[in-house]
Amino acid sequence: MVMWTKRIFGEDSEFWVDQSSFYVFHVGWACFNNYGLGSTKEYRKHAQKIAEALSKGEDPPFAPFDATPDKIRSWNFNQDASLDWKKGMRFELMDPLAQMFNELRVASVLEVLKGGYLRVGMDGPDVETECIPLHCTSPFMFPVGYAQKYNIIWKDLMTPKTLTGMTICSNLGQLQHQNIYSVLLQRVPI
Repeated sequence: MVMWTKRIFGEDSEFWVDQSSFYVFHVGWACFNNYGLGSTKEYRKHAQKIAEALSKGEDPPFAPFDATPDKIRSWNFNQDASLDWKKGMRFELMDPLAQMFNELRVASVLEVLKGGYLRVGMDGPDVETECIPLHCTSPFMFPVGYAQKYNIIWKDLMTPKTLTGMTICSNLGQLQHQNIYSVLLQRVPI
Protein backbone atom coordinates (compact mmCIF):
# COMPACT_ATOMS: atom_id res chain seq x y z
CA MET A 1 0.00 0.00 0.00
CA VAL A 2 2.74 2.48 0.92
CA MET A 3 4.82 1.73 -2.18
CA TRP A 4 1.73 2.08 -4.36
CA THR A 5 0.79 5.50 -2.95
CA LYS A 6 4.34 6.78 -3.34
CA ARG A 7 4.51 5.57 -6.92
CA ILE A 8 1.20 7.14 -7.88
CA PHE A 9 1.12 10.28 -5.73
CA GLY A 10 4.81 11.06 -5.06
CA GLU A 11 7.46 10.47 -2.43
CA ASP A 12 5.78 12.62 0.23
CA SER A 13 2.54 10.64 0.29
CA GLU A 14 1.85 7.72 2.59
CA PHE A 15 -1.39 6.19 3.66
CA TRP A 16 -1.21 3.46 6.29
CA VAL A 17 -4.16 1.28 7.21
CA ASP A 18 -4.59 -1.93 9.15
CA GLN A 19 -5.08 -5.08 7.11
CA SER A 20 -8.62 -5.39 8.50
CA SER A 21 -9.56 -1.80 7.59
CA PHE A 22 -12.81 -1.25 5.73
CA TYR A 23 -10.74 0.92 3.35
CA VAL A 24 -8.90 -2.10 1.95
CA PHE A 25 -10.60 -3.57 -1.12
CA HIS A 26 -9.68 -6.57 -3.25
CA VAL A 27 -7.94 -6.05 -6.58
CA GLY A 28 -10.60 -5.25 -9.17
CA TRP A 29 -13.18 -3.88 -6.69
CA ALA A 30 -13.13 -0.33 -8.10
CA CYS A 31 -13.55 -1.50 -11.70
CA PHE A 32 -16.24 -4.00 -10.64
CA ASN A 33 -18.22 -1.18 -8.99
CA ASN A 34 -17.36 1.51 -11.55
CA TYR A 35 -15.69 3.48 -8.76
CA GLY A 36 -12.82 5.94 -9.28
CA LEU A 37 -9.38 4.34 -9.39
CA GLY A 38 -6.04 6.18 -9.24
CA SER A 39 -3.60 3.70 -10.74
CA THR A 40 -1.11 2.95 -13.46
CA LYS A 41 -2.43 1.84 -16.85
CA GLU A 42 -1.13 -1.68 -16.34
CA TYR A 43 -2.83 -2.02 -12.94
CA ARG A 44 -6.12 -0.70 -14.35
CA LYS A 45 -5.94 -3.22 -17.20
CA HIS A 46 -5.33 -6.05 -14.71
CA ALA A 47 -8.15 -4.83 -12.43
CA GLN A 48 -10.53 -4.54 -15.37
CA LYS A 49 -9.89 -8.18 -16.35
CA ILE A 50 -10.72 -9.23 -12.80
CA ALA A 51 -13.90 -7.11 -12.78
CA GLU A 52 -15.03 -8.58 -16.10
CA ALA A 53 -14.51 -12.12 -14.80
CA LEU A 54 -16.44 -11.32 -11.61
CA SER A 55 -19.30 -9.85 -13.66
CA LYS A 56 -19.49 -13.03 -15.74
CA GLY A 57 -19.34 -15.29 -12.68
CA GLU A 58 -15.98 -16.68 -13.81
CA ASP A 59 -12.82 -17.23 -11.78
CA PRO A 60 -10.90 -13.92 -11.80
CA PRO A 61 -7.28 -13.93 -13.06
CA PHE A 62 -5.73 -12.82 -9.76
CA ALA A 63 -1.94 -12.56 -9.62
CA PRO A 64 -0.17 -14.45 -6.78
CA PHE A 65 0.21 -11.35 -4.59
CA ASP A 66 -3.19 -9.76 -5.32
CA ALA A 67 -5.56 -9.09 -2.45
CA THR A 68 -8.51 -11.33 -3.24
CA PRO A 69 -12.05 -11.11 -1.82
CA ASP A 70 -11.41 -14.05 0.52
CA LYS A 71 -8.34 -12.25 1.98
CA ILE A 72 -10.27 -9.07 2.74
CA ARG A 73 -12.31 -8.69 5.91
CA SER A 74 -15.38 -10.89 5.68
CA TRP A 75 -18.76 -9.23 6.09
CA ASN A 76 -20.58 -12.54 6.51
CA PHE A 77 -21.25 -11.88 10.19
CA ASN A 78 -24.29 -9.85 9.13
CA GLN A 79 -25.29 -11.83 6.04
CA ASP A 80 -28.94 -11.92 7.06
CA ALA A 81 -29.19 -8.11 7.12
CA SER A 82 -31.62 -6.60 4.66
CA LEU A 83 -29.96 -5.32 1.49
CA ASP A 84 -32.93 -3.19 0.50
CA TRP A 85 -30.87 -0.02 0.24
CA LYS A 86 -31.88 2.72 -2.19
CA LYS A 87 -30.26 5.84 -3.57
CA GLY A 88 -31.30 8.88 -1.54
CA MET A 89 -31.75 7.10 1.79
CA ARG A 90 -30.65 9.28 4.70
CA PHE A 91 -28.94 8.30 7.92
CA GLU A 92 -26.57 9.55 10.60
CA LEU A 93 -22.87 8.87 10.06
CA MET A 94 -19.80 8.93 12.25
CA ASP A 95 -17.29 10.43 9.82
CA PRO A 96 -14.77 7.58 9.35
CA LEU A 97 -12.10 10.05 8.23
CA ALA A 98 -12.45 12.38 11.23
CA GLN A 99 -9.76 12.03 13.84
CA MET A 100 -11.85 12.73 16.94
CA PHE A 101 -14.84 10.40 16.33
CA ASN A 102 -16.98 12.63 18.53
CA GLU A 103 -19.86 13.76 16.32
CA LEU A 104 -22.44 12.43 13.88
CA ARG A 105 -23.25 13.94 10.49
CA VAL A 106 -26.22 13.62 8.16
CA ALA A 107 -25.41 11.47 5.14
CA SER A 108 -27.12 10.02 2.09
CA VAL A 109 -26.75 6.95 -0.05
CA LEU A 110 -25.52 8.36 -3.38
CA GLU A 111 -25.33 4.99 -5.12
CA VAL A 112 -25.90 1.34 -4.26
CA LEU A 113 -22.79 -0.61 -5.32
CA LYS A 114 -22.26 -4.35 -5.71
CA GLY A 115 -21.55 -6.71 -2.83
CA GLY A 116 -23.41 -4.73 -0.17
CA TYR A 117 -21.37 -1.55 -0.62
CA LEU A 118 -22.79 1.96 -0.73
CA ARG A 119 -21.33 5.19 -2.08
CA VAL A 120 -22.05 7.55 0.80
CA GLY A 121 -21.93 11.35 0.91
CA MET A 122 -22.11 13.56 3.98
CA ASP A 123 -24.28 16.67 3.72
CA GLY A 124 -22.43 19.76 2.66
CA PRO A 125 -21.32 21.58 -0.46
CA ASP A 126 -18.92 18.78 -1.48
CA VAL A 127 -21.29 15.83 -1.00
CA GLU A 128 -20.58 14.36 -4.45
CA THR A 129 -16.82 14.91 -4.55
CA GLU A 130 -16.04 13.89 -0.97
CA CYS A 131 -18.03 10.67 -0.95
CA ILE A 132 -16.73 7.37 0.42
CA PRO A 133 -17.53 3.71 -0.15
CA LEU A 134 -18.86 1.89 2.93
CA HIS A 135 -20.27 -1.58 3.37
CA CYS A 136 -23.90 -1.57 4.48
CA THR A 137 -22.79 -3.24 7.73
CA SER A 138 -20.36 -0.43 8.58
CA PRO A 139 -20.26 0.38 12.30
CA PHE A 140 -20.15 4.11 11.38
CA MET A 141 -23.76 4.20 10.10
CA PHE A 142 -26.69 4.89 12.43
CA PRO A 143 -30.45 5.18 11.86
CA VAL A 144 -32.16 8.55 11.91
CA GLY A 145 -32.92 9.52 15.50
CA TYR A 146 -29.86 7.83 16.99
CA ALA A 147 -28.21 11.13 17.94
CA GLN A 148 -31.43 12.37 19.47
CA LYS A 149 -32.00 9.20 21.47
CA TYR A 150 -28.49 9.23 22.93
CA ASN A 151 -27.99 13.04 22.93
CA ILE A 152 -24.92 12.82 20.71
CA ILE A 153 -23.38 15.93 19.13
CA TRP A 154 -24.20 16.48 15.47
CA LYS A 155 -22.30 18.72 13.06
CA ASP A 156 -24.34 20.70 10.55
CA LEU A 157 -22.13 21.50 7.56
CA MET A 158 -24.74 23.71 5.94
CA THR A 159 -24.38 26.21 8.78
CA PRO A 160 -21.28 26.67 10.96
CA LYS A 161 -22.70 25.28 14.19
CA THR A 162 -22.77 22.16 16.28
CA LEU A 163 -26.16 20.83 17.29
CA THR A 164 -27.49 18.24 19.68
CA GLY A 165 -29.39 15.14 18.67
CA MET A 166 -32.74 16.92 19.15
CA THR A 167 -32.02 19.25 16.22
CA ILE A 168 -30.69 16.60 13.84
CA CYS A 169 -33.88 14.60 14.12
CA SER A 170 -36.11 17.56 13.28
CA ASN A 171 -33.82 18.61 10.39
CA LEU A 172 -33.85 15.11 8.91
CA GLY A 173 -37.60 14.92 9.27
CA GLN A 174 -38.05 18.07 7.17
CA LEU A 175 -36.01 16.69 4.27
CA GLN A 176 -37.80 14.96 1.42
CA HIS A 177 -35.63 11.86 1.35
CA GLN A 178 -36.31 8.36 2.54
CA ASN A 179 -34.66 7.76 5.90
CA ILE A 180 -33.06 4.41 6.60
CA TYR A 181 -34.76 2.25 9.14
CA SER A 182 -33.08 0.64 12.08
CA VAL A 183 -33.88 -2.79 10.59
CA LEU A 184 -31.25 -2.08 7.91
CA LEU A 185 -28.72 -1.60 10.71
CA GLN A 186 -29.59 -4.61 12.87
CA ARG A 187 -26.35 -4.51 14.84
CA VAL A 188 -27.08 -0.99 16.18
CA PRO A 189 -28.51 -0.90 19.72
CA ILE A 190 -31.79 1.01 19.60
